[in-house]
Amino acid sequence: MAGEESTGKLLTINDANIAAFLRTKGFKVDAFTKGSKSSTVVAWSVHGSKSDISAAVKLFYSNELVGIVDFVESLKGIRWEMYTLKSISSQ
Repeated sequence: MAGEESTGKLLTINDANIAAFLRTKGFKVDAFTKGSKSSTVVAWSVHGSKSDISAAVKLFYSNELVGIVDFVESLKGIRWEMYTLKSISSQ
């Protein structure tokens, strides 16, 4: 799948919306930065088996119904982490 890298039990996601959806679905999602200080990119490592994560991502693309409040709270948390990490790395 596009924007994903796999390392054992971690899968790297580069899309904030997918990361928020996976967090809403119960996956543990951790933000981290990659790149240089001048061009910092935030990505998320998702803990779980590749098959479980891939199945959940397929649900995202098939418009799986989730609670809007839960998803928005997850997305706000993901964006807050992204903003915080970018502001720390630019100092």
